[in-house]
Amino acid sequence: MCARPELILLPPLHSAEIRIGLDQLGKRKAPDFSSVYEGKTVVVRGVVSAPAVRFTDYSLLAIEAREGAVSLKWQARIPG
Repeated sequence: MCARPELILLPPLHSAEIRIGLDQLGKRKAPDFSSVYEGKTVVVRGVVSAPAVRFTDYSLLAIEAREGAVSLKWQARIPG
């Protein structure tokens, strides 16, 4: 896998993966406002607008597309 700030190459999609726009990534469902896509594998398309910002226990990555922009947050892997 090769990664540059403007390009991320991903392995081929499996049929169970869902393609969504960045504007759909934050959708919530009632009554508890949990994420519509919680626990699911989704694929979004956009331009990585800056290198990932790494903190002690998580990282942030900014992605932009025609329909909007998002910051993705993920937990750091703890060796062990």
